[in-house]
Amino acid sequence: MNSASELCQKRLVYVVEPHPVAACYLAMALKRNPALGVILSGVNLPSDAALSNKSSVLIVDADALPFPLVPYLRTVRGLFTDAQILVIGKRVSEDELCRILFHGVRGFVTYDQVDEQICSAVDALFRGHTWVSPQVLDRYLILSSGLPSHERYGQGALSPRESEIIGLLQRRLCDKEISSVLGVSEHTVRFHLQNIFNKLGVHDRYSVIEWARTAGLAGPENAAKTDQRAPRRRRVGSRVLRKVA
Repeated sequence: MNSASELCQKRLVYVVEPHPVAACYLAMALKRNPALGVILSGVNLPSDAALSNKSSVLIVDADALPFPLVPYLRTVRGLFTDAQILVIGKRVSEDELCRILFHGVRGFVTYDQVDEQICSAVDALFRGHTWVSPQVLDRYLILSSGLPSHERYGQGALSPRESEIIGLLQRRLCDKEISSVLGVSEHTVRFHLQNIFNKLGVHDRYSVIEWARTAGLAGPENAAKTDQRAPRRRRVGSRVLRKVA
């Protein structure tokens, strides 16, 4: 892999690929272009400062993710607005390709074309172009022209409040405890939870916790922020006493 000093001189490509063999295969294919600096990230969202400060390309293996692709794309797009997203995966229909384009993806390469096309696709994204067939692009333009702008990209990335609630869910707090920490009503907490469920495509808080754990969304900064307001618990015998921080 490239050293930190070498990466500063290269165009950064982040590879979101949980399978080590596939990740190494992609890295070898990308290294054919010496101008690219390749970083393998597993499935965790990238946290490097360089990614948020410069134009970069994220390569996401859609079929290898342990959670739904669309919520992951929303989160990536919300956190790293300058990153260009290239998805690799199995062959899908034109309508399915348009659906992921609606969520901010700029290119798609099928598995059987990775070896031949991956470097060209990455170069196209760095130059501000897309990497899909003309037929798919025409279809996308037709579909997107009939949609309001807020519908083209789904319901958007998670809001700061929603991300904060996810952090509290990871600490196994119930609705009443979350409302106490945030200073809002339980009704408001449930409202935010339903929005989170809709955005992530899940139906319960345990699925949210698992998604956040795998995606690495709720980091230490959220825990630190909520710890300042969370009630402290002290166990005395079989009773639990609370002291407000």
